[in-house]
Amino acid sequence: MPDLQPLPDADIDRRIAAHLDPGETVLWQGTPRPATFVSPVGTLLCIGLIALGLAIFTGLIDRYAFFPAPPGSLQRLLPAAALVVVGGIVLASLWTRRGANWAYAITDRRLMSARGDTLVRSVEPGDISRFDTHRDAVYWRTLDVPTRDRQSRNRESRYPGFHGQDDPQGMLRTLEDWREGFSRRAGDSAAAFVAAAGTDAPAEAPPEGIRRLRHPATGLTLDIPADWEATVSQDRIGPLRLFGVTLLKRFDRPGEERPYEDGARWNRLTVRGAPDAGLTLIVLDEPLTKTLREVRDDPWARRLNLTFLKETPELEIGGLRGFSLVRQMPAGARLVGFGKVSAPVATRQAWLGHGAMHLEIVGMARLDQPDVQRAVDAMIDSIRLP
Repeated sequence: MPDLQPLPDADIDRRIAAHLDPGETVLWQGTPRPATFVSPVGTLLCIGLIALGLAIFTGLIDRYAFFPAPPGSLQRLLPAAALVVVGGIVLASLWTRRGANWAYAITDRRLMSARGDTLVRSVEPGDISRFDTHRDAVYWRTLDVPTRDRQSRNRESRYPGFHGQDDPQGMLRTLEDWREGFSRRAGDSAAAFVAAAGTDAPAEAPPEGIRRLRHPATGLTLDIPADWEATVSQDRIGPLRLFGVTLLKRFDRPGEERPYEDGARWNRLTVRGAPDAGLTLIVLDEPLTKTLREVRDDPWARRLNLTFLKETPELEIGGLRGFSLVRQMPAGARLVGFGKVSAPVATRQAWLGHGAMHLEIVGMARLDQPDVQRAVDAMIDSIRLP
């Protein structure tokens, strides 16, 4: 079972190093066995085509078959060259795809596989639904994109993952532990955040372990665990109209997602602690008109098989008033801002308004992680207007 430990920069394979993001840490790297992806039958066929082409041109084939043109003639050159070129191109393709040209890596952010200078696959933990094995390969299934091409004859396309492994079961356990580690760390930091949020500290100086984010247009603030990722975007939100006809009352056009920076303009904030832990907050320049009944009776909730758990009809937080409710979402359901979830989660949705603006908030945490659930509640409770 491979051990996940940070590798020194000098030891990182150049094929992996070329595609690392700033600050990204390689925890493991490896290569498949050199003969991986090499087809003995395909290789022999390519060599056979090349040999046949040379035999035709030189006349060696004349012992076994009649060929009207003399050896070395133009009439022999054309078919011979075609056979040699086709066999050579296919053989070169097989050679470049052999295992010795591949490099695999597990980093603190994603899984990577590179062939030569090309990054073939880059998969983050939140995109993976589960891992599995096939012969000497450990491959993954993704939540949103069907990475498996069942019709392809290319083994790497049919089973995207780490091939040519001496201990596939050990690698399977390593990858499962790597993915679960994100959730464990989110739980640990969530518990520390909840503890810190309960301490008395000056309003302008959040306690250690807490990061305070600010919406520049309204001055609204939100506290999050210091080591959770925060990204923002400026979305276009409004009705969808075609030739003056309103097709949808609400249509969100996502903007470019970027890391949070103080003073940068945004109306959507996404906070992620793990693939199944986080919060989204949308700031809308309009009064709150949605009601608890509308949300509770939303037909999409039934279609997504959401289970009602709890509601708060009257909610007041940091100068805003509204309501919230908690639902259980099954594995495989899609959560706005996070995509499909790989395990059952609890979602807390809140609508809070103040004058001519309001907020829409969705928090998510696994059912078996109460510390993360409390952290989501603490983040929502930390919202303040100046």
